[in-house]
Amino acid sequence: MTKSYATMEANQNVATAADNRLALFKISSSRKPRIARHTWVSREKFIELMLSHQKLERCDDHLIDLCGLMDPATGDCFIIEEEELLEKQTA
Repeated sequence: MTKSYATMEANQNVATAADNRLALFKISSSRKPRIARHTWVSREKFIELMLSHQKLERCDDHLIDLCGLMDPATGDCFIIEEEELLEKQTA
């Protein structure tokens, strides 16, 4: 089954918007020199990280609606769109 052109274009626009927000996050986080690498994570992974015993610091950017957790030892930052994190799960 093939996707319609409108669906493919919408998916591309969503991906582009996410890339643009990541670029803005990288620019704003450049003022935080400890952040070394950014990784997009799923809602489940972000919640798992929040509840883990791993030492993590918040590194949110509310201007572009991104939530982040940074490992201060490695500088790795795990990010997710705020909307995705807050959406209700339907099960």
